[in-house]
Amino acid sequence: MLQKRLLAVLFVLIGLAPTYAGTIHVCWDGSGNYPTIQQGINAAGTGDEVVVCDGTYTGEGNRDLDFARKAITVRSQSDNPALCIIDCQGSGSDPHRAFDFYHHETATSVVRGFTIRNGYGGFGGAISCDAYSSPTIHNCIITGNVAEWGGAIECNNASNPIVSNCVITGNQASYGGAIDCYENCHPTIRNSTMTGNVGDYGGALCCWYGSRPTITNCTIAGNYGSMGGALYLYSEDSSGPTIRNCILWGDTPPEISIYSGNPTVTYSDVAGSWTGTGNINLDPRFVSAGSGDYRLGADSPCINTGDPSFVPQSGEKDLDGHARVLGGRVDMGAYEFDIGDYNGDRRVDLIDFAAFQVCFTATDSRSYPAGCEALDFDYDGDVDLVDFARFLTVFAGPAS
Repeated sequence: MLQKRLLAVLFVLIGLAPTYAGTIHVCWDGSGNYPTIQQGINAAGTGDEVVVCDGTYTGEGNRDLDFARKAITVRSQSDNPALCIIDCQGSGSDPHRAFDFYHHETATSVVRGFTIRNGYGGFGGAISCDAYSSPTIHNCIITGNVAEWGGAIECNNASNPIVSNCVITGNQASYGGAIDCYENCHPTIRNSTMTGNVGDYGGALCCWYGSRPTITNCTIAGNYGSMGGALYLYSEDSSGPTIRNCILWGDTPPEISIYSGNPTVTYSDVAGSWTGTGNINLDPRFVSAGSGDYRLGADSPCINTGDPSFVPQSGEKDLDGHARVLGGRVDMGAYEFDIGDYNGDRRVDLIDFAAFQVCFTATDSRSYPAGCEALDFDYDGDVDLVDFARFLTVFAGPAS
């Protein structure tokens, strides 16, 4: 024991004292360590989590948030973005956004589990990434934000954020209604939807000057752009984004507008067609695009037609929280087809009904037989009577 104490003193004296990750609680009602998000960030050290209790956060200290290069996670307590809201209350006369990244942040600077709304800014209505800053934005709803460049997110000056499992909808900008990529920034965008956004150049995405985002398993639909409903591309070096396992459908045509450059599009459903391996031009048959449900219907041609060589990242989930992949081969778009289809044959029938006997006793998702996740409707790691009741609502009997 004495030796350990002496060693600890030595570490302190020579500046090598070990650091330990901690949790800082933020709550608007004063029940946490701090009442504002920025105060929590300021108090955090490397590896810490700033956990924000559910509620709506407004005003100073809850917008224009600065990580100051810290490798920390700022997340909602429930991890449900619908319950934890950053309302920027920005306007043309009083611009504010949620997050400013400009200190060379890396992927270890994480924002997770928020709704971000009503941001207003020149570069990035909700989130600005500049000067080699590349944070991770995960499981967020980004809606109702306005900017000149990047209605939701601006990626500028070699900033390469990771945007995953996000819903980006109803944002507006002159350049990139959802996301703008400018001057050699190469973001990664996956398992996300970009819908109902408006941009003069690129209803959803605008890419400039050598920007090459990687876009995988995204659904881009219902956006409006004067030049490119889904994507506008201006690349001086003839490069462009890489788009794989995606759906580009129902955007104001054409889906892709090119001034210069060359996107690589493979295993994707593109309205009006696009040259590339595995691409199709078929109605994706969303469950209900009119009401904002971009999941795949049982008769969708996007089921099991993604890249056959696709290997998901460890623990990767689709936008519904189901495993990526279900049914043996990855689907196109942000959602894997599930709704009770145990064996991945695009039908919910007696075969799937019989599977409940196998899956019903599974109480831990790690021990599921293949296919059981499709029967876990409430994603709680247990196929039980709650899931059975939900299954009965989609069971249609044997296919005719």
